[in-house]
Amino acid sequence: MHVPALLAAACAFVSVAASGQVILLPSFEAERHILHREPVRLPPEIGETGIRGNVVVSVEVDPEGRLRRVQLVSGHPLLVEPALRALRQYRFRPIYLSGRPVAWRGTLRIRVPTPAARQDPREAGVWLAARSGMAPG
Repeated sequence: MHVPALLAAACAFVSVAASGQVILLPSFEAERHILHREPVRLPPEIGETGIRGNVVVSVEVDPEGRLRRVQLVSGHPLLVEPALRALRQYRFRPIYLSGRPVAWRGTLRIRVPTPAARQDPREAGVWLAARSGMAPG
C-alpha cells in the first residue's frame, strides 16, 4: 500500500470514529482485540464424522467490548452452531479513540480443532511419531 493510501485510510479511520459510527478493522487487527477465546466443543457425533475447518464470521463489538452482532460469512453447516456457541463466550478489548471507547466491526476466523488436536497432546505426539516412522523417545 502506498503512503498516501495508508494516510487516507488512517484519516478515514479517525473520521468514522469521531462521527460515532462503527470502526471497520482489518481481520488481523480484529483478531488482536480478542481477550478470551473459548475453544469450540463439537458434539461427539460431529467429531466422529471427520468434518473440520474454520467458521468465518463478521462481528460488531460495542464500545464496552461486548459482542453486539454476528453474521456468518462461511463455514460447514455442521460446524456453525458449535462455533457460534464458542464465539458467544469470547471477550473483546475495547478500542479507544481520543480517550473514548468506540464500537468496531471486523471479520474473525473461528478455528475448529481437528480430532488429534482435541486429544491429550502426549497421545497426539505418539500418533505423529508412529505415523512418521519414528519411535517416541
